[in-house]
Amino acid sequence: MARILKKQDLLEMIYGSCLLAGGGGGSLENGIEVLEECAKKGELAVNIISVDEVQRGRYVGTCGGMGSPQVAKERGASLLKETTSAYVALDRVGYQMNKKIHYLMALEYGALNMILPFMVAMYKGLPVVDADGAARAVPSIQTLLYGINDVPIAPFVMVDSNDNVTITYPDDCLNAAYLDVVGRHMALASGMLMGVAFAICTAEDIRDKLYPGAYAHAQAVGKALLKAKADKSDIFGEVKKVTDCKELFRGKLTKFVSDSKGSWDFGFVQVEGIGNYGGKSFRLDYQNESLVAWEGEKVIMTVPDIIGAVDLDTGEPLSNADFREGMNVLVMGIPVYKNWFKTDRGLTCWQYHFDKIGYKGGIVRY
Repeated sequence: MARILKKQDLLEMIYGSCLLAGGGGGSLENGIEVLEECAKKGELAVNIISVDEVQRGRYVGTCGGMGSPQVAKERGASLLKETTSAYVALDRVGYQMNKKIHYLMALEYGALNMILPFMVAMYKGLPVVDADGAARAVPSIQTLLYGINDVPIAPFVMVDSNDNVTITYPDDCLNAAYLDVVGRHMALASGMLMGVAFAICTAEDIRDKLYPGAYAHAQAVGKALLKAKADKSDIFGEVKKVTDCKELFRGKLTKFVSDSKGSWDFGFVQVEGIGNYGGKSFRLDYQNESLVAWEGEKVIMTVPDIIGAVDLDTGEPLSNADFREGMNVLVMGIPVYKNWFKTDRGLTCWQYHFDKIGYKGGIVRY
């Protein structure tokens, strides 16, 4: 049944999607800034529907931000203007293709990339579909579920902060690798940040190949995080009540290395164990998103499953743009949605990013 989401609902979504993103999708700070910026303009009220409520013969568009989460946080960039312009351009293209956009959805989880399509939809008078295109955050277009599961991605719209609009039509509308190369070069030309809109899809695409129920899951996890924060109760215990997860490590963050290049953030965090993990060490390697989790010399989990982190001192979920030395952190693993495993592309697509960080091992599942 259709619902109207208010500010508290959206705040809970931001918290939950920050954890479920697995390190990417924008910082918690950026997501909350967008929420507060929009709340100052008037009451927040977003119409959300389930995938089953999408009318037959009507289409769903995808929108969000692309680039470096670290740069977005440093600049306080909301990307709301750029994402709105990208949707407007995609809507025009869709109309010309006889695929008028009647609904919007998120491209991935993330504190920023979940709130952006909700705010665009509210301002444009569209419902949001409770879904996203990745069931986590991802570092590239070829690691979205669209191309992995044969949902057309193109036409692909990019808009920078100066309202320059680029629309790409590859010969193969599933050629995610080509679109990612074009997108990354455009992001570099646009100060490492831009709004994007793409993948005009159907309810059947979402149900069978993408991730239905993304908002509901994020809100449940966000409520658990906010409850633990308010009650000062065990964070992992509260999250465990609402989603399948396991504790990977607890400790003090002793080293944080990050370098923004090629419109990605590359880096790692080193954590020394506390409590039951005393005397042990943990490392997290990332390229925007957390790719590989190590305990000592052993890999304990990799993508596509979700490696999420929380600040134990504040109770807030952490993107990889939020890490700081001296934090006490909890790291947990969360299994990713089943549609990642419909074909072997859901696993092989990650090798490109493993190569980027020098990881020579294979996939280690939840």
